[in-house]
Amino acid sequence: MRGDAGLSLPEIIQVCERSGVDYVLGYSCNPVVQKKAAFLMDLARLDLERTGQKARLFDDVYYAAGSWEGPRRLVLKAEQWPQGPNLRCLLTNRFDPPRELYEKVYVQRTEDSENLIKDLKLDIKADRLSCHAFVANQSRLYLDQIRLILMQGLRRLAQGTGPRPEVQRYGSSY
Repeated sequence: MRGDAGLSLPEIIQVCERSGVDYVLGYSCNPVVQKKAAFLMDLARLDLERTGQKARLFDDVYYAAGSWEGPRRLVLKAEQWPQGPNLRCLLTNRFDPPRELYEKVYVQRTEDSENLIKDLKLDIKADRLSCHAFVANQSRLYLDQIRLILMQGLRRLAQGTGPRPEVQRYGSSY
């Protein structure tokens, strides 16, 4: 299972572990985690200063929140950009290398769900629910979802097709 920090609740983690389900979940970088990541963030900052390019480093640590039964693995992604620092944390029970876990497992969640949400918002403007009544907005959202499903179906059907060759029409003045 993979997901954002909203899913990294103790109850969900326990169910995954007791059921033998692998999980990779975003985790809030609280002050304790930030202290654990400080050295990695410093290394990334030095790398940025040395090269002038965005620096991105990965590592893992073990951490035990007060509501957990014991320590769990946190994967850290420390980025330093010219615009500022960016620390991301993942909670997992998998043992893949940190960079691989982040780039090949966790980030792939966007293709599964977040890109569909982006399609809904950008392609059909489904985020423009301007009615004052909840039921009216819900109805508009249902119609937008139907339009999105139809549009995606048409894209699949048209995949691999090119522009249509000119059709000759005999005896017509088109």
